[in-house]
Amino acid sequence: MAQLLGISLGLTYDDNYNCFCPGTACIMNPQAIRSHGVKYFSNCSMDGYNRVVSQPEFKCLQNQTVSNMARQSSDTCGNGRVDNEEQCDCGTPEQCTFKRCCNPTSCTLIGAAECGSGACCDNKDPCDFSEYCSGTNEFCVADLKSADLEPCNNKTAFCYKGICRDTTRQCVQLFGKFAKGADYLCTQEVNYQADKFGDCDGKRCLLWSVLCGKLVCHWTHTRILPITDFDVQYTYIGGHVCISAAGRPNSAPRDKTYIGDGTICDENKACFRGSCQPISANKNYTTCNSTRHCNGHGVCNDEDVCHCDPGYAPPHCKATPSSPGGSLYDGFWYWDSKKKAAVMPTKKLHVASGKNGLLISFCIFLTFLLLIAIIALKWNKIKFWKRETVNEGSMSEGNSNKQVVHKVQAVTK
Repeated sequence: MAQLLGISLGLTYDDNYNCFCPGTACIMNPQAIRSHGVKYFSNCSMDGYNRVVSQPEFKCLQNQTVSNMARQSSDTCGNGRVDNEEQCDCGTPEQCTFKRCCNPTSCTLIGAAECGSGACCDNKDPCDFSEYCSGTNEFCVADLKSADLEPCNNKTAFCYKGICRDTTRQCVQLFGKFAKGADYLCTQEVNYQADKFGDCDGKRCLLWSVLCGKLVCHWTHTRILPITDFDVQYTYIGGHVCISAAGRPNSAPRDKTYIGDGTICDENKACFRGSCQPISANKNYTTCNSTRHCNGHGVCNDEDVCHCDPGYAPPHCKATPSSPGGSLYDGFWYWDSKKKAAVMPTKKLHVASGKNGLLISFCIFLTFLLLIAIIALKWNKIKFWKRETVNEGSMSEGNSNKQVVHKVQAVTK
């Protein structure tokens, strides 16, 4: 960009034999775009610039007055309101309750978080398994994670220390959601420079370990990264903007700008301390082998038992269409010693609730039936008493008529 601006001002490319450059390659050197690090203008470029600005039409460039800059208020980040270019704002570091997804000092999203607060903030790692409360124990089961160097992310990465070491996940964790894992060409070019932006534990990366040095990512946004925690380098290679970072002087020797241990670097190999090593040298297959013990439909967890995929049931990941997956240690399954099989307790709960519902329905029906019987009995009694009343009325009326007839006959006589 600086070279293009220089050409627009009328500067020419440097003559390597007649121009002095304080660095390896100055800005107007034709080879500058291929080199890394900070660059300067040569004496030829400075002389050319002075000639340009000495012309009357460029008089405005001779004004060296420092303009007053409107500085952004320091309390913008941390006021609990998303302003300007902020990705999130959870308040001050003391007030922030969503530190898993929002950085309270830079007001940027952390990792793969899609928001700065709320339910979407909880982003669960695929190597950290779910646990359940069965109701039979007052204590929660232990936190279950995948065993080290078990496959994750559709078998394109390995789990290590309970985290899926996918390069895109690491890029998002370090640079934000606009970063993704870089290709081999980009990583090789950056990590083979042996500078602070590309090295393997402070040394030049060996050819077979270039994927185990600095974390190199593709930057997909049009703006530069608003980061102050570390230095950032942008390199244009193979049609991609490749980005890497370097920790500040007080950073740890191996900080988060390096690729994480357990990251895949070749077939059946992973990175450890800046070197690409066979996973067989760092994993014990005797207690649990997911290919053999889990029938290829699960992974080994840190309890050395199978954690099965959905559709397969523990302990050996047997095909079971109704199974949600899991292991015998997650609190969802329990071992039935009679059946010698893992059983889901929720099925029993469903059956029990069905029986209770049937019993309640029967009681309601029986009560309704008794009520109908009582009403029918009462109705029959009412009809009976009505008939009795009518009969008594008819008999009394007949007797009175007979008495009247007798009286009339007596008078006639």
